[in-house]
Amino acid sequence: MPSGRAGRGKELQRRCSWSNALSGDWEPARYHDTHQEHVRELVQAKAEGQEVALAAEPPTATNVVDLMQALQGSLGRRYWPR
Repeated sequence: MPSGRAGRGKELQRRCSWSNALSGDWEPARYHDTHQEHVRELVQAKAEGQEVALAAEPPTATNVVDLMQALQGSLGRRYWPR
């Protein structure tokens, strides 16, 4: 059972500093939509009669962890020990 001290001391400071670091003004000019740019280039190439090659298949994932299963297992061991 939690002790009721959650969010105090260093933990509270850490959470506040993390929150402050993420809470800035939105500056959309800082971001560039490379996907849209790439699609426009492909459309332009196709319109000019160039052959557009399909992208290679994405690599297959290896050693994929089921996060939900890991979380349930972790909670089970913590709150319902065997």
